[in-house]
Amino acid sequence: MTQADEIQKLAAIGLFEGLQPDALGEVLRACRWEQRDEGEFYFFQGDAAEMVYVLVEGRVKLLQLTAEGQQVILRMAIPWTLFGLVGSVKDATYPVTAEAAERCRAMGWTRQVLQGLIEKYPRIATNAMQLMAVHVQ
Repeated sequence: MTQADEIQKLAAIGLFEGLQPDALGEVLRACRWEQRDEGEFYFFQGDAAEMVYVLVEGRVKLLQLTAEGQQVILRMAIPWTLFGLVGSVKDATYPVTAEAAERCRAMGWTRQVLQGLIEKYPRIATNAMQLMAVHVQ
């Protein structure tokens, strides 16, 4: 996949909706690529939320542990979907566990990097609030 293809795919991610191609290029350059094999984790429920991800390849199970100790699959992240958005919020913890269901590759942004992008492109903050409001409903 070319950089132009990746920028086009990023444009369809709700967090980056409405950004111009040059801004999306900066978002892409700011990411940290992370790979996981099947059964490995991006993060665990209750961990300090410090990263936001866009899955590029593979599938990620988003699991939650119930009070009774059972794991429930809340959803399956597929390529070009966002997960871990709470990582953009200071002092937040992940409400779910993200486990690779197969070999995965994802773009990730630390909260600090994302904050720098938000300062330059406030639209990202507006998009994040809208996405979080939808998940609360």
